[in-house]
Amino acid sequence: MRGDGPPLPKNEKGTMLMKDFLLCGLLLVASLEGSAAPETSQALPELFRSVAKERIFQAAPQAKSTNIPDADAAFGSAGVEKWAASFRMTVYDFTLKKTIAGITLTPEMTVPGKYHFYRVGTVKLSPDCSACGNRWQAEFSLKNAFLREHPDLEYDVWFSARFPEKETSGNVLIDRVVLVRAAPLPEPFSALKPEQVMQFKPFPRKENAVAPDAAFGFAAVEKNASPFRMSVYDFTSKKTIASTMLDAGSIVPGRYHFYKVATLKLTPDCGVYSNTWKGAFPLKQAYSSENPDQQYEIYVSAKFPGRGESGNVLIDRAVLVKVEK
Repeated sequence: MRGDGPPLPKNEKGTMLMKDFLLCGLLLVASLEGSAAPETSQALPELFRSVAKERIFQAAPQAKSTNIPDADAAFGSAGVEKWAASFRMTVYDFTLKKTIAGITLTPEMTVPGKYHFYRVGTVKLSPDCSACGNRWQAEFSLKNAFLREHPDLEYDVWFSARFPEKETSGNVLIDRVVLVRAAPLPEPFSALKPEQVMQFKPFPRKENAVAPDAAFGFAAVEKNASPFRMSVYDFTSKKTIASTMLDAGSIVPGRYHFYKVATLKLTPDCGVYSNTWKGAFPLKQAYSSENPDQQYEIYVSAKFPGRGESGNVLIDRAVLVKVEK
């Protein structure tokens, strides 16, 4: 356990910040301070199997945590925390000396009696971060996930825990923490200058879906339709200023793929929206009053159901590219 930990946190929430950045495809080192080096392919559930392996970092409990052997645990042992009326898991940044993400679970939010994954939130790491249970009895060092040459990388943080069958007594066993690195931009975006490209996450809605294979771990959920419409709406003039219709012949099913929506000048208050506005990407931050005539190419990344499958469309990000004169 860390002796320099803070008082027990109460109501911190993980934050999700929009950032302009290009990501490189880098392998994450999985060796851990004070614990065996877990393999990123170690028994990951279906939830993570569609995520590229190089985006995944796993952490086993630190040796100095309160651990017990457990044959069901991913790496043979688990950190032990006391279960009460609720359980809190956080990510603490020792550089900033504050909690940067956290989740509080009540009994109705847990799956008792077996290991199950729970999402903590999205974070940007510093050189010294840990994921910790309620009382810091179980600690998972995230130091080796941090890449000094790419400090702006974001990670979606998950932990695997087994809660007791009884809701009010017993221990919580935590066997691993999994980090999923934000997906790098593919070509041709990766070949552009960083200042030329802007990325936007879906507007936060309760209908958004947790999706580890999405760029930032979650995606907007829209009903599938043929054709599927994506538009740019201007709230000042109260009208659609551009749109595209995607039919069955123009989509790539079963995986995230980029689709061009339009090339245009932005207005001070516009955004990209899907069929019924479930997928929403406000673009206010991209507009520049100093350069109002700047043209942008606008793209969305969407995952349509696989061939012969039914289901919703997942939209995980919008990308703007400055058109250089």
